This record gives sequence, structure tokens and C-alpha cells, in this order.
Amino acid sequence: MRTLDGLNGCLPDLPPQVRVERGDMARQLMVHVVADRGCGPRIR
Repeated sequence: MRTLDGLNGCLPDLPPQVRVERGDMARQLMVHVVADRGCGPRIR
């Protein structure tokens, strides 16, 4: 995912576990932003 690559590139010296946690938080944030805006897939 390009977004996570960009996040990791900003702070290249972070430990791997911190990178994983940041990636998880970024994914959750993106999901919630899309849900709040109603841009996600429509479930019927």
C-alpha cells in the first residue's frame, strides 16, 4: 500500500513492531473516514 510506504519512509528508523502498529492505525483511520463520508460500498 503506497500510503503505508510513505508513512514508513518518513521515519525509517522505527522498529518493525512500531511500523506494524502505525500501519494498523492508518488502515483503521482510512476505513473510518470512508465510512463517515458514506463513500464505501453499499450493502443491501
